Amino acid sequence: MAAVWIPIILSIGGAIGGAGTWLYQQQQAEKKEAARAEQLAAEKATAEKQLADMENARLWREYLVKIEMALEANRLVAKELQADFTEPNWGILESYVIRVRRDGQQRHAQLYGRIARLVQDNAKIVDLLVAYRPYVLNEELPPQITAFKEHAERYNDRWLAIQSVIESKEQLPYATPFPEALTAAVAAESKLRKPRPPPGVNVPAQRDKL
Repeated sequence: MAAVWIPIILSIGGAIGGAGTWLYQQQQAEKKEAARAEQLAAEKATAEKQLADMENARLWREYLVKIEMALEANRLVAKELQADFTEPNWGILESYVIRVRRDGQQRHAQLYGRIARLVQDNAKIVDLLVAYRPYVLNEELPPQITAFKEHAERYNDRWLAIQSVIESKEQLPYATPFPEALTAAVAAESKLRKPRPPPGVNVPAQRDKL
């Protein structure tokens, strides 16, 4: 009787062993598949980050660096005009009107050129800000873009009216103030976009040139 059961038991044992081997192989295959999927996900995340970093660098170079430089140049020109050419208690354009009425246009050709440059710089800044606006990350920047655009357009309108105002002895239209928070908002945006060195890479501090 035992002889009858031995082949059956061996057959069942073989089947169980085979099932165990298949199950082990299946588990190993699933682990490999999971590891492969994880690797692909990591590679995809790395590629996406690289693309994002490249786009950040492009936007920083093409727009934000130029905007910051233009704003600084604009500030220096305005500061120079206010220090050297403005009449007491009057703005730049009002001072030009006062001086031309008093001394004639030829004596203030330099002032005319500086103001014309300021108007042109304003227009360049507006173009850069408007072009960059769809990419803004810092929510504080869009209102400042709008405010500067209004300021620049108003300044241009007042500048175009200068000759008529001088001849008619009327007053210039009221100005729209420069948005003082714009520079800080652009700097914050630039900080978000500016490329960062890879981990472990130390960037030497810049020293002032003598």
